[in-house]
Amino acid sequence: MDLDPVAEVTEEELEKVARVNVRAESAGIDPETDITGFQTLLEDVGIDQDRFVQIDNAIERYPLLEQEYYMVLEQVQRDLQQE
Repeated sequence: MDLDPVAEVTEEELEKVARVNVRAESAGIDPETDITGFQTLLEDVGIDQDRFVQIDNAIERYPLLEQEYYMVLEQVQRDLQQE
């Protein structure tokens, strides 16, 4: 029996995905065209690219996870504005 993918994503992982996305946007890094820059962001934040993609896909597929992600994203945006 497969575990619920939503339950398998930790809040820490959601925060890492949010940090990568916020930093990529603010730096103008497009993961499709600036693979090296995006890889550097992933390493800086401390998340594996495969895991990032898994979580990103799960966020798109599961509304509850997407809702939780956007709450975390808003907090990350506030935190980064204060830095």
